[in-house]
Amino acid sequence: MTEQTPPPVSDLARALAAQLVQEADASAGTRVVGIAGGPGSGKSTLAAAVVATIRDRRPELAPALVPMDGFHLSQAELERRRLADRKGAPETFAPEALAAVLDEVHAPRSAPVPVPDYDRLLHEPVHGRLAVPPETRIVVVEGNWLGLDASPWLRVRERLDLLLFLDVPWEVCRERLIERRVATGRERAAAQAWVDAVDAENYWLAHDSSRRADRVLTPGNDRR
Repeated sequence: MTEQTPPPVSDLARALAAQLVQEADASAGTRVVGIAGGPGSGKSTLAAAVVATIRDRRPELAPALVPMDGFHLSQAELERRRLADRKGAPETFAPEALAAVLDEVHAPRSAPVPVPDYDRLLHEPVHGRLAVPPETRIVVVEGNWLGLDASPWLRVRERLDLLLFLDVPWEVCRERLIERRVATGRERAAAQAWVDAVDAENYWLAHDSSRRADRVLTPGNDRR
C-alpha cells in the first residue's frame, strides 16, 4: 500500500479527537465510534483526520480506522446479484461481516483483527489489507449506512459506542461527487447522470438515518 498524504485537520476533527481521547481515558476496553453521512459529505476525510490527530497526540491509544467501503461485495458478486448499477446502496455491502469485525474488536485479544480495505484502482475490496492492533483503544468506523434502521444494518449500529452523523447539504455533496467522478475519467454528463440517480437516492436514505445518531455534526456547528 503506497504512502498517502495525511488528511487536512479541521477544527471539527481536532475537537472530535479531543472528545474521543477524553472518553477513552474515562473507560476501559476499546471504544468503537461511527462517523456516518451521505455520499460526498466528507466523512472519510473527517474520520481519517480524527484518527491521525489522536495518533499524533496520544500514540499509545493506537487509534484505528475501519472504512465501510472495505465491506463492499465483490464486483463478481454484484454482477451475479444484478446490483452492479447500484454499487454503494445498502444492499451492495456485507454488514454482517462488518458487525463480526466489530465483535472481534470489542473482545479481549492478543492478535490484530484483519480488516478489508477498498482498492479504488481495482474497484474491489482487498481482504486483510488493514488491521486493528490488540492495543487499540479507539476505533473509528466511517460509512453511509452505519445508522440505517433496517436489518441487518441494525447489528452494526448496536456495536457502535457512539454514532456521529455529518450533515452536509445535498447541493455541496452533489458538486463534490460530480467532480470526483470526472477526475476518474468519466464524461461530465455521465457523471451527473450517475450522481443524480444513484448518489442522490443514497444521500437521502443516509440522511433519513441521522435520527439514530447520538450527535449530528454540521460545518461550523453541531447539534445533539
